Amino acid sequence: GEDIKPAGAVSDGPQLLRNFLTFAEHGRLDGVAVRGGADTESPFEHEVLTELTRRGIRVVPQVGTSGYRIDLGVLDDEVQGRFLCGIECDGVAYHASETARDRDRLRQQVLEARGWTIHRVWSTDWFKDRQGQIERLQRLIERERVCVREQDQAAREARVVRAREAEAEAQQTQREEVGSSR
Repeated sequence: GEDIKPAGAVSDGPQLLRNFLTFAEHGRLDGVAVRGGADTESPFEHEVLTELTRRGIRVVPQVGTSGYRIDLGVLDDEVQGRFLCGIECDGVAYHASETARDRDRLRQQVLEARGWTIHRVWSTDWFKDRQGQIERLQRLIERERVCVREQDQAAREARVVRAREAEAEAQQTQREEVGSSR
């Protein structure tokens, strides 16, 4: 996102794209242009949000910046402001417009390239097997929780190893300095 320089642009598009890419890359919401906690855009999205919330999953509708939003963002219970994954729901606009489908696919690719995991819920599957889709989403979200915890643990362990290596290197340098001064 930082590579895009919207200064002097005639439309808001470059700034919106920059905000979205920055949000996608860092997975956190900052700044004035950020919008989260808005209403869902369809009754279908509202049903998905309601069912997940009933099951203790913290979900925020319309997460993102300006026109670039993820339908539902699933919040991490352990790290405030961090999202575990996003959930995209198809809706009327999705089915009515080929460009909407193309845009959504491209947006998903951009988000995934920046570390996001996006899950899709199709309205036809939801209405045929609501309980099965809820269970599928719960499994996917739980898998994300486990994956994030494992990544956090690996990062902590890597920091400990780097700190020990730096300490050992400092001690070695100190011994060499003491040996050369004799």
